[in-house]
Amino acid sequence: MSISYTTTGTTTTKLDEVKLYPNPVINSLVVSSKNAVKKIEIFSMTGVLFRSEISNLNTIDVSNLSKGSYLVNVFTESGVYKQMVLIK
Repeated sequence: MSISYTTTGTTTTKLDEVKLYPNPVINSLVVSSKNAVKKIEIFSMTGVLFRSEISNLNTIDVSNLSKGSYLVNVFTESGVYKQMVLIK
């Protein structure tokens, strides 16, 4: 599936350009992207920013985060990819 759309001035990347796995995650979240990753943000479901990484990472250590659901924003050259992940 490939979708691209714009909301409030931010372009959201196509669904097949970025992959976050495993989901649910225990210790490390893997980020796979066709484009260079500029920044990754991890938010709680209440909107609190827990993590912001500015680099081309492919693995993020989430072992220090509490169990629960989080929103992950992956910023690439082509836009922003958003996905909810569950940390066990």
